[in-house]
Amino acid sequence: MINLIGWLGSLCFVISVIPQIIKCYIQKHAKGISGYLLILILMGSLANSIYSYSIKAYPTFVNSVLTFIGWITITYYWSKNEKST
Repeated sequence: MINLIGWLGSLCFVISVIPQIIKCYIQKHAKGISGYLLILILMGSLANSIYSYSIKAYPTFVNSVLTFIGWITITYYWSKNEKST
């Protein structure tokens, strides 16, 4: 039961990133998103991925990896906007 709760929580976190990815993709920019936010989320996701894998907390690991990939996408659009200004 507790694993199911972990997987559901991870699924919620991953789903929460999807609207921002879609918005960035459609608008082709990520204006208004702080660079510090992106850096901290990327660093946190990477560190959490390493930690959760090492203790075999797979729901958290999957969440962290997918969040990391999602925020890389958002960072791509953010960096395109920063270069054009």
